[in-house]
Amino acid sequence: MGYFIRPMQMKDFDALVRFAFRGEEGMSSLPKNADQLREKLESSERAFAANVERPVHELYYFALEDSETGEVGGMCAISTKKGIESPLYVFQVENVHKKAVKGIPKVSDVHTLKAVSFTDAPTELCTLFLEKQHRKSGVGRLLSLSRFLFIAAFPQRFDDELFAEMRGYIDDQGISPFYEGVLHHFVNLDRANLIRKMEKGFGFVPYILPDHHIYTELLPETVKVCIGKVHPNTVPALKMLQEEGFEPIDKIDLIDGGIWISAPLTSVRAIRESHTTTVGVIAETPLSGEDYLISNERIAFRCCLGKIDLHTSRTATIEENTAKALQVLRGDTIRYVPLRPVKETS
Repeated sequence: MGYFIRPMQMKDFDALVRFAFRGEEGMSSLPKNADQLREKLESSERAFAANVERPVHELYYFALEDSETGEVGGMCAISTKKGIESPLYVFQVENVHKKAVKGIPKVSDVHTLKAVSFTDAPTELCTLFLEKQHRKSGVGRLLSLSRFLFIAAFPQRFDDELFAEMRGYIDDQGISPFYEGVLHHFVNLDRANLIRKMEKGFGFVPYILPDHHIYTELLPETVKVCIGKVHPNTVPALKMLQEEGFEPIDKIDLIDGGIWISAPLTSVRAIRESHTTTVGVIAETPLSGEDYLISNERIAFRCCLGKIDLHTSRTATIEENTAKALQVLRGDTIRYVPLRPVKETS
């Protein structure tokens, strides 16, 4: 049958802890602390249960389940408003345009890093984790893009803007050249210990940030090239979100220099091009054609990959396994979108 996405529940707590301690350092919504993880999972359950008319600071955790074994092999999350409970700190990359002076060769424009904070940031796509044994064709795309069908079904729960913070470059020894060349000069902690301290709260962060702009032209070349550079393992995720309509913006992570990407909610391909239809037929035999991302239209969210045969009567045929994964019957509404952007032909 394959895999499907559903809201994460308290029964998944052990899997959540496993993901946190196997995942990379610095995933703020997935701290390596069991008590904090329990609080976040409880917060997610409350968010799904609440009647939300506008985003406040909800956190939604989604689980990837293997329908054959029942094993939870991955997760992803959405944080509806960042910076509400505590400010969000980043480096803003700014261009400084120098005025030309008569009789002097052209003065070069320079770039600076400025530490800034946000108390009302938009909706964040965050905390995607997929265990190695479940990294099969299409599964990572299902895990990431399923969030867009949930947003499309319940847009009132989210901000008009979406962003994602991409993991910055880390070398083979686990060292971040950006951190060593920038923030480490302002705090006497190695990167791992600073991350652990930040997991407990951000109250100390303003005291370790530089008070003035940092001229990037004065940084070593090994540091400059890491500004906005993503980890090699993050390149596919960055490419996929860019295909969905996300673009880099002028903000980077404080610690590893990873780039931020952003898109208006209505510009995201999987949201904009998704449609709803009614289940007309549940086929006992396999359908042909390309895989679609298909979800139900309920807060008890389900999403999976499947074939779909669209009828002129605004109904559709789906396979029996798809109906079971989505927990839908004939007459129920489903949402669908092509798994990948349709390539334009010249």
